[in-house]
Amino acid sequence: MSIGVPRGHAQYACGDRGSSDGTPRSITVADFAWPDQKVAVFCDGWKHHHLEERQASDQAKRDAMRADGWTVMAFWGGEIVRDAHGCASRIAELLNK
Repeated sequence: MSIGVPRGHAQYACGDRGSSDGTPRSITVADFAWPDQKVAVFCDGWKHHHLEERQASDQAKRDAMRADGWTVMAFWGGEIVRDAHGCASRIAELLNK
């Protein structure tokens, strides 16, 4: 059964903070992205994302992306394992609006 998620880009450098010398810099790397629609998806594993400091860092990066016009979705690894179809359906619904 097809869920209807269009092909995206894996490990996509998103956003543009810019640097003091005007050189573009990415804000973060999304696990999957659809840059034409400015949609980014993060798949957060517990091992690397459960620490409070990491969560604060993740949130700051995602807030910066949102300020740059991106729509950001994040899923915990356990959520993906338990309900991959549901996660994919939510992504498809957003992308196919």
